[in-house]
Amino acid sequence: PYHYVWQMTVGALVRRVHAIAEFDLAHQITFGSFRYPTSLRSIEGLPYVLGPVGGAEEAPLAAWATIGPAGMLKESVRWLSNRAAIWDPWLRASYRGAAAVLSTSPDTKQFLERAFAIRGRSEMMPSIGVSSISAGQLSPDSQSSPLRALFVGRLIHWKGAAIAVDAVSQARRLGSDITLTVLGDGPQRRRLESRIRASGASDFVTHIPRVETAESVRQLYREHDVFLFPSLHEAGGMAAVEAMAEGLPVVCVGIGGPAMSVAGGGGVAVLPGSGAQMTRDLGQVLSELAGDPERMAKMSDAARTTVADRYTWDAKASDLTAVYRQLVGVN
Repeated sequence: PYHYVWQMTVGALVRRVHAIAEFDLAHQITFGSFRYPTSLRSIEGLPYVLGPVGGAEEAPLAAWATIGPAGMLKESVRWLSNRAAIWDPWLRASYRGAAAVLSTSPDTKQFLERAFAIRGRSEMMPSIGVSSISAGQLSPDSQSSPLRALFVGRLIHWKGAAIAVDAVSQARRLGSDITLTVLGDGPQRRRLESRIRASGASDFVTHIPRVETAESVRQLYREHDVFLFPSLHEAGGMAAVEAMAEGLPVVCVGIGGPAMSVAGGGGVAVLPGSGAQMTRDLGQVLSELAGDPERMAKMSDAARTTVADRYTWDAKASDLTAVYRQLVGVN
């Protein structure tokens, strides 16, 4: 409701200022969701950019059994919300009028192209970024034993912390020496802790509810070998990009932002599917990495390169400037 009221009022302000300043281009910065319309559509002759938008990433139906009854209910509401939103006349007009639509992930890009027929005006642009990249390098001989996996994220049903525990358990059943650290707190904390105890994973899984500073989180990245992030729908995946900036290869599910971030070789994305299938595939990847330090070193380098090319704020400013120049015809 706030967004709609805001757009009802800000449009008149922009029109008044545009009459004086004669803007070449406008850009509606969003809350990161495709569900919010813009009043820029009503300003004749002013091309505008919409985005980056996300939110159309969805957990595969086969994986719903892993998230519990409350999680299933929330995913059902989200699924319905996504499809109801595309019939909002104001939202449809917003996308029809946009000169360019920036999507945070391939999932959202495809969803919006189908829903609003914006193919040709649709581009990819992650909405997340980092300010610095670790200068350290992982040599093929430096990997510790056991392989130390790390999960960082809120403990909510779709972030996949329980799948991470099961995947490490699977890798250990395959004969690999792997440990897992889970950093996070949230409504699924008790469920996760019960899962760890019931599965006998207490010997190799450490849960840290919270740390005091961002530097403490970065230190955890530096103390681990691989970032395990089986989120079931993630528009961005900031934790994964932060891990890559520290040189950690990322193992994730092929949905949304994390899958896009590892496409350059800085990690591995397994196919989304049932909980059993993803657990099996993630465990297999972890087991393979535990026995291949040279591959780990190459992935570490690729992770830093990907972040430098796409996820620093300077790189993102350059990408966005290129979009602006293209739309206004400036080389």
